[in-house]
Amino acid sequence: MTNYKRFNFFDKDLVKNETDNKPNKELENKEIISVTTGRGHFIVGQKNGKIAILNSKFQIVTEFKAFRMGVILVNQLKRHDILVALGRDTKRNYILKFYNTKTIEIKQSLKPIKDLVVSHREVSKSPVAHLTVLETLKHIAIAFQNGAVLLVSGDLTNQKAKPKFSIIRNKNEDPLVGLLFRQKQLGGTNARVLFYVTKKTVGYWQINIKGEIREEKLEQNLEDPPTCCVITDRHELAIAIKNYVNIFTHEGRGPLIEFNNETLNLVQFRSYLVVLSKYQRRTNLTIYDINNQHIAFNSMFPTEEVKIVSEWGNIIVLSQNNSIYKIEGKSLQTKLEILFKKNLYDIAINIARAHKYNQNAIVDMFRKYGDHLCEKGDYPRAIQQYMNTIGTLEPSYVIRKFLEAQRIPNLILYLEELHDQEIANTEHTTLLLNCYTKLKNEDKLREFIRKQDKKFEVHPTIRVLRRAEYFVHALYLAKKYKEHDFCVKLLIEDLKQYDDALRYIQNLPVGNIIKILKEYGNTLVNHLPKETTQLLMDLVIDQSENEKKQKGISKTKRLFNQDQSESKIIPFEDLESDDDENKKNDNDNGFDNENNDDIQIYKEDDDDDIDDFDGEDDFDQKKKVVNERDLNVDEFETENREALYSGMSKKGKVINPNLRPTKKFNRGNENDVVKPEKFIHFFVEKSEWLIIFLENVIKAIPTSSKFIYNTLLELYLREESEIDPKEFLLQYKEFNNKNNEIEKFLKSQKNEHLKENKKEEEKKREDEKEKKEKEKEKLDEKGNENENENEKGNEKEKEKENENEKEKEKEKEKEIEIENENEIQKEKEEENKSESNQIDHEKLKKIIRKQRLKESIRLLKDKQSNYDREHALILVQMHDYREGITYMLDKLGHYHEIVQHYMEIHNYEKVVSSCKKYGDDQPNIWMQVLNYFACIDKDVSEYIKQILESVKETNNLPPLLVLNILSKTEYVNLSTVRDYLIDTLETGSSFIEKEEKLVEEMQKKTKNTRKKLKKLKRRAKVFQLSKCSVCGNSLELPSVHFLCGHSVHASCIGNDDECPLCCELIHSSLEKKIGLQLDKEQQDSFFHHLETSEDGFTKIAEYFGRGLFSTLKVSESHKDRIKTYKSMN
Repeated sequence: MTNYKRFNFFDKDLVKNETDNKPNKELENKEIISVTTGRGHFIVGQKNGKIAILNSKFQIVTEFKAFRMGVILVNQLKRHDILVALGRDTKRNYILKFYNTKTIEIKQSLKPIKDLVVSHREVSKSPVAHLTVLETLKHIAIAFQNGAVLLVSGDLTNQKAKPKFSIIRNKNEDPLVGLLFRQKQLGGTNARVLFYVTKKTVGYWQINIKGEIREEKLEQNLEDPPTCCVITDRHELAIAIKNYVNIFTHEGRGPLIEFNNETLNLVQFRSYLVVLSKYQRRTNLTIYDINNQHIAFNSMFPTEEVKIVSEWGNIIVLSQNNSIYKIEGKSLQTKLEILFKKNLYDIAINIARAHKYNQNAIVDMFRKYGDHLCEKGDYPRAIQQYMNTIGTLEPSYVIRKFLEAQRIPNLILYLEELHDQEIANTEHTTLLLNCYTKLKNEDKLREFIRKQDKKFEVHPTIRVLRRAEYFVHALYLAKKYKEHDFCVKLLIEDLKQYDDALRYIQNLPVGNIIKILKEYGNTLVNHLPKETTQLLMDLVIDQSENEKKQKGISKTKRLFNQDQSESKIIPFEDLESDDDENKKNDNDNGFDNENNDDIQIYKEDDDDDIDDFDGEDDFDQKKKVVNERDLNVDEFETENREALYSGMSKKGKVINPNLRPTKKFNRGNENDVVKPEKFIHFFVEKSEWLIIFLENVIKAIPTSSKFIYNTLLELYLREESEIDPKEFLLQYKEFNNKNNEIEKFLKSQKNEHLKENKKEEEKKREDEKEKKEKEKEKLDEKGNENENENEKGNEKEKEKENENEKEKEKEKEKEIEIENENEIQKEKEEENKSESNQIDHEKLKKIIRKQRLKESIRLLKDKQSNYDREHALILVQMHDYREGITYMLDKLGHYHEIVQHYMEIHNYEKVVSSCKKYGDDQPNIWMQVLNYFACIDKDVSEYIKQILESVKETNNLPPLLVLNILSKTEYVNLSTVRDYLIDTLETGSSFIEKEEKLVEEMQKKTKNTRKKLKKLKRRAKVFQLSKCSVCGNSLELPSVHFLCGHSVHASCIGNDDECPLCCELIHSSLEKKIGLQLDKEQQDSFFHHLETSEDGFTKIAEYFGRGLFSTLKVSESHKDRIKTYKSMN
């Protein structure tokens, strides 16, 4: 305790009277044996057997005789208004008396509510040492000086109840220094603990609800004898031994607290421990705050013996001369001000917390404490204080103080605490990750992103990790929180792992796939054209199959509803959908779906669980700074990465496309419609793959949009210079699109290269032989020279040398052969790798161009093709595809343009044939063709004759017009037109003769009719018929005679005034007149017929003959009929 700081948090005052301000003398001349307080009373027991009760003003309220022979101990309960007093009325036994202190009348003695005689042979003669009472009044323990302990149990305040007396410690043992009840029950049980202390032993008795007692010893060999003990505010036993205090719990010995002087007595006051100690001949009172480790008060008393109690929030000291001292604590605000002046913020905070001070005020104390430590430069401790302000103090206030590089570790602690308390925002997360990356603390970074219960903004975190080039960490985080966009962005843009990105995309819902492909479709196609094309085809095919299923379901429902009304049952065989039929024929394409990995590229597994991903192996790789240059993609191919892409195949192989998808996709939303038109721009740089994609789209969805068909047609019509033969060979081999012409070309190219390779090998061998022969000749020459120089040497030695030289030569030859063979193998490998380079690309382009043109005309002629006709015409004209041009012009009815097209290419036969084909529908074509041939400076008389013969047969052009056209040019002779003129004149003259004869006949008829009319008008008509013209009977009166010459009975006519035999003829002529009259009013029809007629002159003549331009005389009755006719129509 020597290091404890000293404060003066209490004021000591001598209790004085209010009237005269003199020392209180209420207890003067009283021999006080025991003192107790509680329930607002200050109670003293006297040696003469009296008990005095004082109030808060330390005035005696009542004093009464409790025992005849004196009071031994008094104990006022804290929770109940019960006073327990122990004394003697006789020398034989002790008496326990219980008083009710709730209602005390002034100057009137209290009567006990119960007396209890304590009689036992082992304790009746021994003096009492200690008395302790359980607050529930179920147990009272009395310790005697002979070492015995008596336990009184039962309902002690009930007069009828008989208590139970039991000796729990026998006599003749070490006397007790202290005996105290632990007022709080033992944790988890209803048992009570009674602590006891002797000179060498510390222990307790555990008393259960049944009254069973079990003893436990906490310490059996104390080094020094204790002087006193007390129960602390934590319900622990504090024992004073010389100059230190030892804390015990029911589990054993606890901490040790040292003091300066030998301890006489201990008193627990609130959270303070009041210690009385000797100091020379005086008594030293010290108040310790054990929790906050400081001395709150210290004072000396002149007497050696003092008694200490507490009540009314004060400490009351009764000196040896019965003077009363009151030690009153200062206010909390005063204590805090004292501490603030001394910058002791830690103690101030602890005191404020103990007093449950305002939380905002406590937070402000932490802020001041942190500011104080920052000024001192103690940043580690300062950040700990600032961490206690989280939730109240604005984080920016703290962050500004720790932005320097040296203080970043402290700032990290604060930011981590912000995230632990879920108060951090996006900026805080970004700052924390930046701190990690600046310090290159990868362990902390990994721990932060892998912590399961940590909540933070994911998007900013990933951005910071990307900026710091911690791509693997960012990828783990994006996968963990299913941030698909970030996963793909990291794999493609940062890690350049296109295979992994594509496998990840394939397991996403269709909506996410479409969204990601909009951004990265072009990149994936450029790097993985095969796999990406397959994915796009799968999406389209899957979409079409889903639509078929929905249509099949709707059809089934309609059929079922219709037949249900007719009470018919439809067999399920008839309701089988298209998809079910396809399922039956899964293997019709010649592939085994179960065993062929090429068909089932990707397996459909459940979504991967992020817990399966053991990121330690990935993070332990040396990727603190992952740059694009030094990034090794293979390092990421670990077993952990398989969990990252669970359910995905690693092969990703594409085979010959069929109309069934290699993978079924998750359609989270029915509105996620796959539109192939939006994928076309992905293939800007890979047009050969675009052709494959569009062909499969059309096969899967014949009703595709016009844009799809137009694009495919444009790709078919591309020029040779726009074709990429290398890309074509790649997709040709991958998709096995067999084509006879291309196959023959490739085989021929391979054979040519094989022949060339053989020739080169033969040349190399011949060159090697020549080299070897030359080397041998050189060696022979050297050998001869050596022989001439060494004629004196032995022949045997020369032979040996020659043999050695020959062996060396053989070895060299073998080495050269081996090297040559290795070189040949390498060359073959290089040749195999560069097959595309060996092929004549120009020839291949021409073959591809021809094949594509054939495909284009097939597409144009296909009835299911949904291309735009006008657009298709423009395309074939732009690429000068003549067959396509003529076909589209014919399909659109642009016959003039067809003829014009053949004219431009000077194909005379096609001009004539097309003129014959389309001239009947559009006669102007004949004029166009005649003008064309008339302007040619070559001998085209045969073609002109063919045209004239056709004109003569069809009579589409007037002869004068023909002659006028041909007469304008100098290149047409009369011999060319002679036959046409003769035939035309002959036919014209014969036609004129016929018409003249017809005119004469008509004139004769008109003359005869006019003569008849004159006779009828000028002469009388004689009727001589004797029989009725209708019935054939003899004519009798009344009869009617008509000018037409018929005579009829009146009864045979009826109500009509017309001749029944001639009425039909009359009506028909009359209707003609009415029709002509109506035609006069319908001028639009006349002009329409005039415009559409081949010969306008004849049409006008026809209308003249019908009297359109003359006035017709119609009677009134006829006019009425005309009106009725109009009303009917």
